[in-house]
Amino acid sequence: MTLDAYTDLDTFRLFIRSAAVADDLDDPDSPIETIALEAAARAIDRATGRNFRVAGVTVSARYFTLQSAARVTYGYDTVTYDRHAIVPIDDVFDATGMTVAFDTSGDGDYGTALTTYRLGPVNAAARLLPYTQLVFDSGTYPPSTPNGVKVEALWGWDAIPQTIVQANLIQGARFLKRRDAAFGVAGSPDMGNELRLLSKLDPDVALMVAAYKRNWGAV
Repeated sequence: MTLDAYTDLDTFRLFIRSAAVADDLDDPDSPIETIALEAAARAIDRATGRNFRVAGVTVSARYFTLQSAARVTYGYDTVTYDRHAIVPIDDVFDATGMTVAFDTSGDGDYGTALTTYRLGPVNAAARLLPYTQLVFDSGTYPPSTPNGVKVEALWGWDAIPQTIVQANLIQGARFLKRRDAAFGVAGSPDMGNELRLLSKLDPDVALMVAAYKRNWGAV
């Protein structure tokens, strides 16, 4: 069973041992830790609106829709004001092998690859973040039809951020603890260690991943 999470099982087992987890975790065939880790990773994905998988070595095609483009007219003459067309794309660090093509007729036929675009945001690399936009040169307008832009690229991150690794460990441990708290409450109020396992990210995890949250509606 391949683990689809942002840390490995050995690291997670080392992490949870500090919390005095039950002895059955010594069983190497137990899926409990795997399920908790993957559930935590997917919760992080949902909270941030992205995933943090490392890019492969082979380009693959994905399809996107134009988000922003504008021309305005005013006065007695027609004046064209070009707002650069922006197409949001999935995370990409490496533009090697990237190609872009349009489906101008809406029939699923994507034409010749274009080169009149730039990757954005422009400061992404300096901030150790992926590119998330195609910004087209003035005068180049992608079709407005859904999935009108085909992009082939090496999708994903160059490395999983250590903050995300730590968040996966913490949230995974929280989910694992839930098996001992069927009603969402761990510990004992009499002992002063009652903990409510709320149906949301651990507060520390939410704080850690907030900087990585992606707003798909922003330009």
